[in-house]
Amino acid sequence: MVVTSFIVLVSLVLHLLAIYTGSLLPLVAGSIILAFSWLSTPAWNTLTMESVEDEKRGLALSLIMFMSVFPGIFFSPLGGWLVREYGYILIFIIGICMEAICFFTMLFFIEDTRVGWRKNSLGNMLLGLVPSSNTLRKLYVLTTIDSFSWGLGSTLFFGFLVKWYGYEEYRLGLLSGIFTASRNLLSLLVS
Repeated sequence: MVVTSFIVLVSLVLHLLAIYTGSLLPLVAGSIILAFSWLSTPAWNTLTMESVEDEKRGLALSLIMFMSVFPGIFFSPLGGWLVREYGYILIFIIGICMEAICFFTMLFFIEDTRVGWRKNSLGNMLLGLVPSSNTLRKLYVLTTIDSFSWGLGSTLFFGFLVKWYGYEEYRLGLLSGIFTASRNLLSLLVS
């Protein structure tokens, strides 16, 4: 988790560098590096699983997900307004400062709780990703297709709103906040 926080920091600095230089290279590099921040998901899930009783794990995972995106409900519209008033540079500076706080908090206050941990070979790890259950394999495929279409569709949707309807950052932020609120309130109710 500490490593991925550092990865996010590097990505944000590269995005800021892209703004200052006007170069596409730091933007592309920062975006690719940012994708690696998803590597922390298993660690977050494991930390959550170790912290609650078995019967409360579903609710705990939903609460963690909700709280991780809850600020986006309010900060997406605020971020859009800040961009309109002050530009993108301020957003990335705020992001770098917030991620630095997260990085140092995790560095000094999160303990590694692994007991009897052993390193697996890459081959064993990849084989472990394939579930033995046929139903679970189908669920993995459907989830992958859904994630791809959701990511592509939501990205194109915001692009269409800008190109066809002239949406500004503030309106996109407001819409993003509404999406985030509705999706995560529903996931909290379902758990």
